[in-house]
This record gives sequence, structure tokens and C-alpha cells, in this order.
Amino acid sequence: MNAPVLQDYQRLLQFYARQLHGSVPQYGRRFELLFARIIDLLNRPSRFNATLPRTFIDIAQRISLHDAALRYHFRHDGNRQQFLRELEEYLQWRRREQQRRA
Repeated sequence: MNAPVLQDYQRLLQFYARQLHGSVPQYGRRFELLFARIIDLLNRPSRFNATLPRTFIDIAQRISLHDAALRYHFRHDGNRQQFLRELEEYLQWRRREQQRRA
């Protein structure tokens, strides 16, 4: 298991970019696998993850600890979509900042 970096997240999210910004049924399972893989990445220790907003890390940790309220909240595909979309937008901003500084 490697320590996650920005590109790991981008690789996963790129396949869902259009779908993340479209409408989905609240009770579908379209983002279930992607959400699980992102939660796994967020729970791995890494220098990159240490720079992410604490909210993303806290949610991932609470889900992994089987927090009943969060697990209930994220069983709805629309809520998983919103979380993933917000993470994707944040990561896009980070990438633009890195490119601007280079």
C-alpha cells in the first residue's frame, strides 16, 4: 500500500468527472465503489493527505469506524456524489495551484 498522492485521487475521479456533476437518483449505487476507494485513500497516512482539509479525513475515519449516522447518510448515492464532487473540486484547485507555482 503506497502513501496516496494527488495523482492517485485524480486517477480515480477522472472516470466519473461528468457523472459527478450530473443528477443521480438518491438511492442508486453509481458512486458506491468510487466512494469506498476514496475513503480508503483518505484513511491512509501520507504527506499529501496531511495537507487536505480535516473534514475529508474526519469523515473517512468516522466511516471506517462504522459511525452509524455517517454510514446512514452516505448510503444515499446523492450524498456520496456531493462528497466526491467537493473533494474533486478541491483537488482541481490544488492542481491549479501547483501548476501556477511551477
